[in-house]
Amino acid sequence: MPAEEDAISEVTQSTLDIAWCACDLDGHIAFFTSGGVGKLPRAVIASNAARILVLEFFEKMPASTRCVRRQEIREFKEISPKHYFRDYDFMGTRGLYAYDAQLHHHSTEPYVPYQLVVEPTIPCEIEILPKDVRDLISSVRFPLRFAKTPIIPHQMVD
Repeated sequence: MPAEEDAISEVTQSTLDIAWCACDLDGHIAFFTSGGVGKLPRAVIASNAARILVLEFFEKMPASTRCVRRQEIREFKEISPKHYFRDYDFMGTRGLYAYDAQLHHHSTEPYVPYQLVVEPTIPCEIEILPKDVRDLISSVRFPLRFAKTPIIPHQMVD
């Protein structure tokens, strides 16, 4: 399939809640959901198939740890449907930090920051993953530490 056919269109980016993964300076992994308002990295936009392969890997991975919901998120989402946390808790119990862009949907900016929803008690290390998955996730590497970064501004997403 030609690269342009596998790319995520601008319309899709701005209308769908797109999930994707990245790693940090410590080799820890995070799961992100865009909500149609979070900026997507170029590597994610370029290959929808690669994005799906990574997500399917984690969907098949057994739970390995517990996760903790951020207090401010629990308070904000008290009135929301209980299913809101389902995907974040799922990824958190696989050792991934989990961020959501929808929490700032009232912004007038074209993109909004990603806010940490769930953090694992024991983070998954990228080195333990199969090489193909590790290489795909490493194509989006943030120059920060997820454990110390509750908010990731859209300017850091490239």
